[in-house]
Amino acid sequence: MDRTYCLLLGCIFIAAIASQTDALRCYNCNNLDDNGCDDPFSSASELTGCVQCVKVKGTKSSLQVVARICAPERLPVNGCESKTEQGITGEACVCETDLCNSSVRVAASATLLMILSFYITVHLM
Repeated sequence: MDRTYCLLLGCIFIAAIASQTDALRCYNCNNLDDNGCDDPFSSASELTGCVQCVKVKGTKSSLQVVARICAPERLPVNGCESKTEQGITGEACVCETDLCNSSVRVAASATLLMILSFYITVHLM
């Protein structure tokens, strides 16, 4: 995946969240760059200094995206939510324990689903 898109996605993600600090370890990957990130999960790099761990999974047409993210600031949710918007079906999960974003289901918000929509749209262009 183009690093510019990753940077843009990261900026949007950070701009969409509220602040609070904690120090968790989270997996950080996406299945477009790392086959180990897909479900079933096998491996990924870890980041420390996270406040929450996030896992987003979505599909548009035949493209499936799985991303595991370290949230550097607190999101207003904890748990999972599924939603379909603009032809993208996805689930976003937020959790607050070390390496918790490895599981198939880990809470979400409309903000996370908006980010997932952007992420998949960018990769279809």
